Amino acid sequence: CLAMRDEMRALFRADAFVANATVFVDGATTRARALEKRGIYECETHAMDEDQRKLAPVFASLGHAREVMAQANELMGWRDDATTTLTHASVKLQCNIGDGACFPLHFDSDGALDSRRLTMLTYLNEDWKQGDGGELVVYPFPAKEVVIEPRFGRVVLLSSQLGLHRVLPSSAKERFMFTVWFFAQEKTGETRAPLPGTTAESQMAALLHPALRKHLCKLVLAETWARSIEEAHPDDDARAAALRTHWDEVGLIGRVLSNNYPLGLARLAENIDASKPFPPIEWF
Repeated sequence: CLAMRDEMRALFRADAFVANATVFVDGATTRARALEKRGIYECETHAMDEDQRKLAPVFASLGHAREVMAQANELMGWRDDATTTLTHASVKLQCNIGDGACFPLHFDSDGALDSRRLTMLTYLNEDWKQGDGGELVVYPFPAKEVVIEPRFGRVVLLSSQLGLHRVLPSSAKERFMFTVWFFAQEKTGETRAPLPGTTAESQMAALLHPALRKHLCKLVLAETWARSIEEAHPDDDARAAALRTHWDEVGLIGRVLSNNYPLGLARLAENIDASKPFPPIEWF
């Protein structure tokens, strides 16, 4: 971990990192916009040139992290299936320079768009202490969110497609970490939720199916999601467009789910308030 932390600092000084930005389509104008995050810089190891690889021999040799990939396939039972068995990986280095820099709520992947299955985060902040910020918050809805401190050498694994998460604002201190994304050979494609049925139980189970739970999360966490967008991005036209798109999506999701799953939404609210058990949740 110390060697990797030193390599990241050397790469950062050598200008191997670029500012992080997400390209999205403004729902109101259908115009593509670049939404830059404050104080977040990243480097993809597969794009490093020869001089940069010499500065970072550990990361250059990390390759496809085959040992981790083999163990994940074994533990998860992902064998001989092109949409689940992990076959390759990519590595992204990240430097957060502080001053409130953070990430909004997001999922790393969409099964209809790419074949990422597993996200592995590793933290390299040797002197991190409470108050420095930069905590990872995971939202395993319908369970409560979990706050994870970015302590030195800590590794976090979560579903790329269904692991909703964000990063809280960091203080002035630098925050180093890297992400390994593990891919299957093929995308899972679109998934369909079960039919809603006519009972509260069947509708609640459908709402918690992977095909709908991602949308349900955006509806339930709408205010938190909007605040995270405001915190992560400069106050400019691109951020305003992202917020418009967010609230447009929330409105559409609310109308569709209310029309088709009214009993399920009511039962879900009752269960959360009373801490009753939920139907089994599919996470991968």
